[in-house]
Amino acid sequence: MLLLDLAMHLLERAERDPTHPIPMILHLSSWGNKQPFASWLEAQMSLIYGLPAHLSQALLADQQVLFLLDGLDEVEARRRTACIETIAAYRQAHFVPLVVCSRREEYLAQVARFPFPGVVTLQALPFQRVIDYLEELGESMQAVRTALQTDVALQTLLTTPLMLSVLVHVYTNAAADELFTAPSRDQLFEHYLQRMLQVLGKQSPFSPQPAVQWLRWLALCMRKEHLAEIYLEWLQRSWLPPQWASRLERVLIGLVVAGTLGLPTGVIVGLLVWFVRGASPAILSGMLSSPG
Repeated sequence: MLLLDLAMHLLERAERDPTHPIPMILHLSSWGNKQPFASWLEAQMSLIYGLPAHLSQALLADQQVLFLLDGLDEVEARRRTACIETIAAYRQAHFVPLVVCSRREEYLAQVARFPFPGVVTLQALPFQRVIDYLEELGESMQAVRTALQTDVALQTLLTTPLMLSVLVHVYTNAAADELFTAPSRDQLFEHYLQRMLQVLGKQSPFSPQPAVQWLRWLALCMRKEHLAEIYLEWLQRSWLPPQWASRLERVLIGLVVAGTLGLPTGVIVGLLVWFVRGASPAILSGMLSSPG
């Protein structure tokens, strides 16, 4: 969250001053030490920000980008030292401003160090800051404020903006008995997921159980591909099991046919629902041949 705030501040400066470099956040988890660092930067600028290769190359050559590199701690442990050395060498060669974000423990466990002029270490949220923030939210957080006064475990949990934000989403307007026992970190995220699925479920044809299964599958794919974020167009056919890949091909063909024939939106949505839930080819054939 702090890195995003920094990016917004730097972007405002760049808008006011055309000579100020443009901030770009990139995630180091996708770095694999398989290509020169400058090539990786260029590829990520294209993938994340949609910049054509010639524009990325020009921005790099003119040193018009200020990279905010997140997730050093999410780089594979055996590659972290090499990643630090690669970034340090790039900065020494090009003398460009850089920001690297990492959890403290993972960084200090490495032999290599960044030759940066400054280091910022985030401290845990003071308890009074947490209380002040919850008071600003009014009566909707009364149960949480009451529980915090005596529950040391809950106080310990709310030491970062992320955990505080998750708790606010989960326990807004909660009853006192819902916080009788302080949730663990895992339980808090589980409750958060359940709450979000309940909210989205009102607008979705999918029940929570298959949604969780697909989220789990997507998380495994992202871990395998070293991705920290995902967009629909990044999904690869090779990620799917053979039977699902075959089904996807039929759905895509159906979408093309549906669009060509000008079939109603309901038919097209039905094709996508069939892909996730599963159906026989006969049902697909019937959908395509149904009247508009």
